[in-house]
Amino acid sequence: MNVDKKDSGKKQLSLESRFYSIVGPYLVFFVVVCVFYFKERKTLTGIVIGGIFPALSFLYIYRNYMGEKGKAAVSKRKEISVMSWTLPALFVHVIITFGFCIVLTVPTAIGFKDTMFSSGYMYTKIFKSYNEKYVGTSLNNDKEMSNVIKRYSPYFREKASPSKEKSISSTHQKSVANEINKISGMIDKIPFMVALTYGFLGALIFSLGDAISRFNNVDMYPKINVFYVVRFIISASLAVTLSPFVMEELPAIMSSLMFFGIGYFPERAINYIDDKMTKYMGFKTQDYVPVPLSLIQGMTPEKALRFREIGIEDVQHLAHADIEHLEENLPYNRSMLCDWMAQSQLHLQFPNNTELLKIMEIRTILDFDKYNLEEKELLALCKKKGITKEKLDNFLYLKQVVKLPPEMRQKLSCLEEVVES
Repeated sequence: MNVDKKDSGKKQLSLESRFYSIVGPYLVFFVVVCVFYFKERKTLTGIVIGGIFPALSFLYIYRNYMGEKGKAAVSKRKEISVMSWTLPALFVHVIITFGFCIVLTVPTAIGFKDTMFSSGYMYTKIFKSYNEKYVGTSLNNDKEMSNVIKRYSPYFREKASPSKEKSISSTHQKSVANEINKISGMIDKIPFMVALTYGFLGALIFSLGDAISRFNNVDMYPKINVFYVVRFIISASLAVTLSPFVMEELPAIMSSLMFFGIGYFPERAINYIDDKMTKYMGFKTQDYVPVPLSLIQGMTPEKALRFREIGIEDVQHLAHADIEHLEENLPYNRSMLCDWMAQSQLHLQFPNNTELLKIMEIRTILDFDKYNLEEKELLALCKKKGITKEKLDNFLYLKQVVKLPPEMRQKLSCLEEVVES
């Protein structure tokens, strides 16, 4: 017993020493960088916001592995690698810092008067206005050329000074034409910059909210920061790829919101592209359509995302999942997991009759297996719920015909023990 306590103390001391040897230099470096970029407020914003992710990782390790709770449960916890937490979190920090540098400094550096964060809606209206009036038309008239410069050049850093003379020389005309080409080139960059800015913002808001929620629910693990990095890259890429379509088809007020939504829900954008490409290319769609996890009662989008992270993509995967694997990798209690599995097995066995079964107050496969109402009770329930005779006959047919397979029966016995306890 004494030997075990000493070994446990050595492991705990080793973890603490490794933790402070990483956190100490990081905090010093963080403060030095903040002081160095104090006057560069745009870069400083990215550094500070990006620092939230390493901070949450360090606090999570301290609270759950090193604090009083961690010391009390050290014998039950696996040995962790502080570096496996630190490197992904620092990578997120770098990505966010560079992201803020790009979306806050690049627009003004290439000639825009303001950033897309503060003036995205205005630049979207400029893009639509210019495309509607001047794209596809030739500007040979001196007055039209001067009007274009007067109207659009104030939104960019280098202004042209159109001549007030009635006739302009050929040299000046070339200069005005070059200025219009510059304005046109800057306007063509607007969709890219707006999409990149709001796609990045959507991914940032989602990642921050998800990280804070996981911290509060004791549901963090090292590779989640890798998922955030991938999300930033995919969201920005999707937003930029779809920017021409979004800017052309949607009103100005909706364009920024759409790019933000693509950053926040990149999975939906991917599904949309897949659906459109499948129809356009004439590919044959699969006969089997996966049943989404959202049909399970109590399965929020955040919980469904957590299941997808461990490979549970749809109801079929959940129905045949290993309860031990789920309990080990998810922060939900065993009873809740078993209830979700029982619901998914009902969807799997009766894909076309789940609504009818819900009306009959059957929400899981356990309810169906144990359903034994007498005829009078069944008729009273039908009258109360407004169930027609046709639906009742259909339900009775299911009860008589459907026999659960042996492997399902074995899994049911396991689920039943947990639910009843």
